[in-house]
Amino acid sequence: MRKFFILILFVAVGYSANAQLKVGPQIGVPVGSNSDFYNLVWGADAYYMFGDPDAFLNFGAATGFFNFVGDDVDILGTTTEIDNAQFLPVAGAVRLVILSTLSAGADIGYGIGLNDGNDGGFYWRLNAGLDLGNTIELNAFYYGITADGADGGSSTLGTVGLNLLFEFGR
Repeated sequence: MRKFFILILFVAVGYSANAQLKVGPQIGVPVGSNSDFYNLVWGADAYYMFGDPDAFLNFGAATGFFNFVGDDVDILGTTTEIDNAQFLPVAGAVRLVILSTLSAGADIGYGIGLNDGNDGGFYWRLNAGLDLGNTIELNAFYYGITADGADGGSSTLGTVGLNLLFEFGR
């Protein structure tokens, strides 16, 4: 088993020689049933992608910060202010690169809840990107964080949006 981990370590170090860091802001709008409770999503994304950035298949790690901005909701004639929901996603990322400027892929992991009463949940993201000059990447995305509710059901906070990633190490 130890030999297997040493092999994985050597492969990761070999891929990290061509590694690329991508960081930048994001903005989005909530979709689905929770769009009644949140009116905006803002945050930041960070990726560490291994291997040649122009290769057909890229993989790496993803994280960031997402803030779902709570809305004022009218419940039975009483206005209630919904608290913001904040998450720290930790995920693996896979990208397919087409013509060295277009990419598509997915992130899969866990969104750690940061505010009180937020336990987090399963995180996934679908992503389509356009590389602008090998230094900036513009992405359109959909992501969701599915969490178990107090009533035993599950709820998904979904978002559609854009992000701008600045690329380092190309």
